[in-house]
Amino acid sequence: METPVAAIERLIAQDPGQRNIAGLVQPDHLRQAALALSSAKKVAIVSGFFVPAAQAGETDGPPGAKALGDALLALGIPVDYVTDAANFPLFQAQGAEPLYVYHPALLEELDPSHLIAVERLGRARDGRYYNMRGEDLTPHTAPLDEMFIGAEQFGILTIGIGDGGNEIGMGRVFSDALATTDHGADIACIVPTDFCIAAGVSHWGGYGLAGALSVLSERDLLPSAEDAARTIEQIVEAGGVDGVTHRREATVDGLEPAESVRMLEGVRRQIAPSPFLRGEPLRVGILGFGETGRAAARLLANKGHDVLVSELGGVSLDGRIQLAGVETGAHSIEFLGGCDVVVASPGVRADAPIRDALHRQGVPVVSALEMAYQHCDRELIAVTGTIGKRSTVEYIQRLFQKCGTHIDVGGNRGEPLASLMLDEKSDGPIALAVSSVQLETVVHF
Repeated sequence: METPVAAIERLIAQDPGQRNIAGLVQPDHLRQAALALSSAKKVAIVSGFFVPAAQAGETDGPPGAKALGDALLALGIPVDYVTDAANFPLFQAQGAEPLYVYHPALLEELDPSHLIAVERLGRARDGRYYNMRGEDLTPHTAPLDEMFIGAEQFGILTIGIGDGGNEIGMGRVFSDALATTDHGADIACIVPTDFCIAAGVSHWGGYGLAGALSVLSERDLLPSAEDAARTIEQIVEAGGVDGVTHRREATVDGLEPAESVRMLEGVRRQIAPSPFLRGEPLRVGILGFGETGRAAARLLANKGHDVLVSELGGVSLDGRIQLAGVETGAHSIEFLGGCDVVVASPGVRADAPIRDALHRQGVPVVSALEMAYQHCDRELIAVTGTIGKRSTVEYIQRLFQKCGTHIDVGGNRGEPLASLMLDEKSDGPIALAVSSVQLETVVHF
């Protein structure tokens, strides 16, 4: 079973820019970095990446640095932020304080016990600084990596977070960056850190480390989805640009803010206990009222929850389901925003606008499979894989029959788990065929 921190490490390594992030990931470094930070006396966080073509700092880096800094402050650990003059306004805009502009004696002045870099260029083997395109940014890059080079002599523990192999910390995986990164021979950073965290987008790494600290401290230290989205907007208002498109817009590495919010909420789901564990009736929304949604609604109503159904098409009801409300023709935040949790049917895409709206309002969204599992008191066998899931489940059924035991089967391309649980005539085990898509967002299963 995957631990919450391992799941977070896997989540943040999703690779939307197809930069071969998997080749840079150091297994378990996220957990080890969080453990090291737990005993920190003072942390300095270094970030800021200047884009010469736009004459501005980029939107990636500062949001993750601020989220991480706020998490450390919540744990009572003092934090200093360090950047260069060009990126100073971006950190001011998001309220990152105290904030310092780098100079050669700054490390000794700040005297941190731990030093973290989030999306900050580190020098290549020729001593110069390059972006992911192999363009030389040395004239525009202050040598903040000198702080990390000098950290060892002062006994300072270092952590590097990056997404392209050219950032401070990636010297820890220098040979991998050479082999797997575009322009790796030119851009790969030679400056190592004690722990190296690779993420699909660097500020996701900041969310991930804050999430790992949350797991260790058993409290949610992450920013709200609304605050995270607003931080990106504040950086743009202060002059920040997207590092990939070079446009002054609220995107990060070409990705809409909703992508970062989905990542943040994915990390949060590894931390937060399931709402269904409260042991009290909840107000539960159902997104989609097809076969799975209908079964989920019946199961939840039978368990004493108040159920609201939102369906793009029409809804036909029967006397078996007692609903607290029905919405047809649209999925609206006005209808679902007051729910304790929303259950999404398989046909509702992960990037559906309503799911993004629910994330920003802090409403957790779970799959129908995960919800049903959390209410299941029967023995369960789940089968997944590339091919042969259904055949394997049917073979399990025949094996049980030969042993004289009845087993219900369903799942992918079959009867949903919630529906099987509604059968009052059966209380034996269940075998399910479960697709990888169904498991992508599952936490409590």
